[in-house]
Amino acid sequence: MQNGKISLFQYYCLLVLYSLNSSVVLGLALSDVKQDAWLTVLIGNGLGILFLTLYGVLYLFHPNLSLVALIKHLLGEKIGGFIIFLYIIYFILIGAFVIRNIGEVINFYFLQQSNIPVLNLLVILVVVYTVSLGIEVIARTGELSFYAVIFLLILLFILVALADILKFDHLFPVLDHGVFDIATASYPLAISMPFGELFVFMMIFPHVSSKHKMIRVSVLGLLTTGFIILLFTVINIAALGPFIVEHAPFPTMRMIQKINIGDFIQRVDPIGVFIMLTCSYFKVLILVYAITQSLKKVFVRSTTNKYFILVAAIFIYYASFNIVDSLNEHLSLEDNVIPYFINTPFELLIPLLLFVVVVIRKSKFLKTGNN
Repeated sequence: MQNGKISLFQYYCLLVLYSLNSSVVLGLALSDVKQDAWLTVLIGNGLGILFLTLYGVLYLFHPNLSLVALIKHLLGEKIGGFIIFLYIIYFILIGAFVIRNIGEVINFYFLQQSNIPVLNLLVILVVVYTVSLGIEVIARTGELSFYAVIFLLILLFILVALADILKFDHLFPVLDHGVFDIATASYPLAISMPFGELFVFMMIFPHVSSKHKMIRVSVLGLLTTGFIILLFTVINIAALGPFIVEHAPFPTMRMIQKINIGDFIQRVDPIGVFIMLTCSYFKVLILVYAITQSLKKVFVRSTTNKYFILVAAIFIYYASFNIVDSLNEHLSLEDNVIPYFINTPFELLIPLLLFVVVVIRKSKFLKTGNN
């Protein structure tokens, strides 16, 4: 599984699917700036590009090492092993929230009396099987799914335009809450989910066939994601108004429910749910793959991937319905705790530390060579 190779386009597809996950359908929680939320998406996307460029440059210093291998190489066996262990917990936590989102959306819109742990278990079983087939199968499946998701997104745009539900006066006045509020909303909330979470792709970088174009493709992938999220943010505000966007648990799904073309084309919720499920599925795939490779690096004596995949899946499944008890707690934790106290150190502070260590080592090596 660790030796597979994927093309640049397959990497681009995985990047877009991972970044979109639930951000398009569930919407970004940027209630503090109301109708100016689209501005925070722009700023968050720009900062996300800087973050991903940092990850790419960090990787290019040691192009044959994945994230966990790089951490161990730079920080040593003990400190590096401890940081890797923390990243395993981080990946499990993010995966658990994605799985919980899947169960909540299905339960909220389709199977109101269904058991969320059972729904989560079905998703996890499919994830375990797919990850066991290797990174190349994940990439090929992602490439096919990418076309389906883009087609459905375009279809949604067309349906929204034909439904005549947009009122663009909801977007005004611009900058009503001031530049400071927009800046504070942009970081960490608008960048950490989804743009900052792309740090996990350092586990995928070694598999990309053409490494010298990887940063360029990464930026293109983030621009694609940012454009789609920006469009849906504007559409949500224009269709629902800032008040509903602020208080609805799933604003994009609420917007989709308003589509009604001639009393003939309506109830197109399954389109939104399919997009969300597909993107979230690939996000969990990549996270489980990252956990599996991290566990292999910690327990170097073991070579059996399947056991590590099962361990990763079990922990994600268990955490998905034991971290919080209700949907409100789940959304509150995602908005008020995760971005500030978990995403920031793992997505920014530790990568910056690694970058500083790399630069110091390189400068010492150059000085030694000159002497």
